[in-house]
Amino acid sequence: MLRTVNLTKIYRPKKGSPVTALDSINLDLPETGLVFLLGKSGSGKSTLLNLIGGLDSITSGEIVVKGRSSKDFKSVDFDSYRNTYVGFIFQEFHILEEYTVGQNVSLALGLQNKKQDPSAVLEILKKVGLEEYMQRKPGELSGGQKQRVSIARALIKNPDLILADEPTGALDSATGEQVFDLLRGLSREKLVIVVSHDRENAERYADRIIELKDGRIIEDKSRADESAASSYAAAPYYAAPSSAFGGGYGSDSEPNYKIVDVSTVKVRRGYRLTADDIQNINYLLSNSEGVVAPFPQGFTANSRGTVFKQTEYRDTKVYSPGDFKLVKSKLPMKIGLSMGLSGLKLKKIRLAFTVFLTFIALTTFAVADVLNSYDYVTADLKSSYGLNSYVAGVTKKAQAGNDLLNSYAPSFGLSNGDISFLKETFGETYVSYSLQCRTLYDMFYSTNYSSEYNAIEFDDPDAALEFFDLQLLPQGIGRMPQNYDEIVLPDFYAKQILDAGMFPTVDEYGNPNGKYDVISKYEDLLGKSLYCYIPNNNYANATQSAKIVGIVRGKEDLAGIAALQSVPLFGSSVTQSLLLSSVASLFVKKGFFDEFPLIDKKTVTSQVGENWNSATTSKRLCSQTISEFYNETALPESSGFAPLGKKEVIVTMTFVTEFVRKQVFPDYYGGTYDPDYTLPNISEYRDVFDDEYYWIVVDVPRLIELFMRDFGNRPLPLDETYVLYNYDQNSGQSTETRETYQVDILTIKGVYDDSGSNYRSSAMYCSDAYFSGELRDLLGISFANAYVKLSGDLNADKEIVKKLAEKKETISQYSAEFQTQLELLTINNGISAAVRDLTNMLGKVLFYVSLVFMVFSGLLLMNFIGISITHKRKEIGILRAIGARNLDAFKIFFSESIAIGLASAALTCVVTLLLSISANAAMSFSLFNFGLRQVGLLFLLVLIICSVGTFVPVRRFAKKKPVDAINNR
Repeated sequence: MLRTVNLTKIYRPKKGSPVTALDSINLDLPETGLVFLLGKSGSGKSTLLNLIGGLDSITSGEIVVKGRSSKDFKSVDFDSYRNTYVGFIFQEFHILEEYTVGQNVSLALGLQNKKQDPSAVLEILKKVGLEEYMQRKPGELSGGQKQRVSIARALIKNPDLILADEPTGALDSATGEQVFDLLRGLSREKLVIVVSHDRENAERYADRIIELKDGRIIEDKSRADESAASSYAAAPYYAAPSSAFGGGYGSDSEPNYKIVDVSTVKVRRGYRLTADDIQNINYLLSNSEGVVAPFPQGFTANSRGTVFKQTEYRDTKVYSPGDFKLVKSKLPMKIGLSMGLSGLKLKKIRLAFTVFLTFIALTTFAVADVLNSYDYVTADLKSSYGLNSYVAGVTKKAQAGNDLLNSYAPSFGLSNGDISFLKETFGETYVSYSLQCRTLYDMFYSTNYSSEYNAIEFDDPDAALEFFDLQLLPQGIGRMPQNYDEIVLPDFYAKQILDAGMFPTVDEYGNPNGKYDVISKYEDLLGKSLYCYIPNNNYANATQSAKIVGIVRGKEDLAGIAALQSVPLFGSSVTQSLLLSSVASLFVKKGFFDEFPLIDKKTVTSQVGENWNSATTSKRLCSQTISEFYNETALPESSGFAPLGKKEVIVTMTFVTEFVRKQVFPDYYGGTYDPDYTLPNISEYRDVFDDEYYWIVVDVPRLIELFMRDFGNRPLPLDETYVLYNYDQNSGQSTETRETYQVDILTIKGVYDDSGSNYRSSAMYCSDAYFSGELRDLLGISFANAYVKLSGDLNADKEIVKKLAEKKETISQYSAEFQTQLELLTINNGISAAVRDLTNMLGKVLFYVSLVFMVFSGLLLMNFIGISITHKRKEIGILRAIGARNLDAFKIFFSESIAIGLASAALTCVVTLLLSISANAAMSFSLFNFGLRQVGLLFLLVLIICSVGTFVPVRRFAKKKPVDAINNR
């Protein structure tokens, strides 16, 4: 079964000379039998046993097992070889103290990937007389019982080879005999190799005795069969003393000693009697009749009459590849987990610090990922749901930059076509217009400027309240507007006024006069007048007075977010109060804007954009700074103009003057108005201007006559020009970029002399049909916002956002698209977008910080596992001896590290979730969306950290030979 070929083992200590423990050992061992290895300490017998069992590494030579050479073995093959073919019995027993007798025996069975059958374990324990001790811990057993547990553990695997290293060294003589009797019985079916100092028991039990000295075999004897031994004992009597048998022969064929008579032994000069010689002599002389019964050459006998001969065994059996099969070990999960978790009892302070640092690393990473994965759409929707609000505002914008400090999103407004699309797609839709309320703005900021607000028009007040989920305040008193001069405030603004305790009054022109009315309750606001303006209107007295008739508040659950009032992050009290209400729009009756009195003119203004360091985006019609379109009803009745067609316009004298000046005086104005519209005779046009003051028209009728002659009934392009001023921080200069594209073609039908008006502008007069229809639609300046209803289903509502985002149109250099924004988050320059940019930046910073923490956490985990390995070194060595692989050792310590990692991850999940809930409740919008993504990433990260933190120290330990681990070397 097993053969060694020139087997050599040399130890090379770090200091001192190499030591040869085994020197070219050649052995052939059968498949069964009891073989004793004898020799003094240091002779090499234990080393030979360890090499045969794969516990130690071979310097040179090989071991051949069933035809398979150890030269073909990898490290894992030696593990599987021990698991499959070898059962170890140690002098110190080496059973695991924390497990019961049954568990110790069952462990070896489990490593062979076999079912851990209690009945099979009990049957093995019966063979060694321990069936009643199955549930006992090793500490409750005697030395002999422990050794029998060790034997049972070896037998449960049914190995072909049993290796016993001084199995009786720690036992009394009676118990030792029991062990040897047991091994003798096992040797009838298996090859049993025993290392021992006990020659007497070796000769009593051995089938073969191999004696070593200084790493070499000096004697190899095998037991003779019983028939040969008895025939030699009955040999004839030799009377002549000279013919008596001596103990072997010298080089000259003379015996080493002769038995002359029953009282005399003659010893060859220079020969020293061995212990075997003395036993042979005693046996021969013990005959009561005093006969001398000589043994032939090569045979010896002990005092019991056992006959041995020189071993001549050679294994001639031919093995096929299928005779050698290895079983890879598989440590039972329960055993590996319990062994791993037991290590957590060590170094409790270090454990706590490791868990804490891992927790910090994971928490930092979790927060970073939450911030980096911040989805403002999901956040807005969840925020809305959290406030029990299910309305989303829709605007049309283009993201023109994504830098936190240099981003701008020009807004292009919603056209009639956009509103039609929204209604077709989402059903009921409300729209809002931009409006300025000087009195309201003065309440919060100053008297010198009018801020822009959203005002929502409605037809049915009950439907509007239901759509926006609002309630009227004061209850029983407040109402929705019934007339065009009435308005309803959101609770957001009402709270601001109540906090201030006063409301500004105005003069007859709508300007604050520095006086205030005392306001202490909502009822005090009813009947107060707001003075409203259309945005970008230059007419100081073009105002409309609107009385406050009610206050609306959302039915949202706002409990728990009042703490925002003290949060510095959100700056002014205005912003804080805003976040305490989900509705921040004014409400007016439908037609409010149509009835707005602006000097008997209907006006639509077009100017959009956001500012950052003087960066401005604005629309212009032709050369106009602010575009205004007047219908024919605004013309004086005496003008005599015929009704205008759909795309016919009357331009103002102001427009004509500006147009001609740029053609006549291009050097002064920096270029012509339009190269395609050159003047046929510039000198004629020059004559209508004052020679000295070329900006003064001295002959208005003549200028009108010339202009109509050359441009009347000619197509005039209606253009949109986008002008963007970019500020360069490095140079301190602003650069202008403009782009113009054609919107429509108009025909000039006349010129209106507006030179005597106080409100001159570069405007045109057009028909009502064109003004209220295509023109508004083309320029997209009708509506500020639209509002659609949410379903409350996150995925369904996100689909709404997706549908809106898919509807894009190219406007100048931008790709404009719909954006859904909650009313709550669109006030104050878009809190949601600002949060998105801020969270992305913080997320990146925290991500790199978490990486640093993870490195320290991994190093600390490696150190902790390294200490645990040192503490369990002997136990792992025992497992390796009975067949466990390095992978099994990894499982043990990985279960320890994963317990640390999972505890840290679980703590991270709880803390981060609580942090998310608390922060979202405090800020009233879902900044922290901690969910399954973060949980999955955390556990993936834990898996990586624990794998690396376990692999490195286990790999270092794996280089240690099992025999060194067992002996704590």
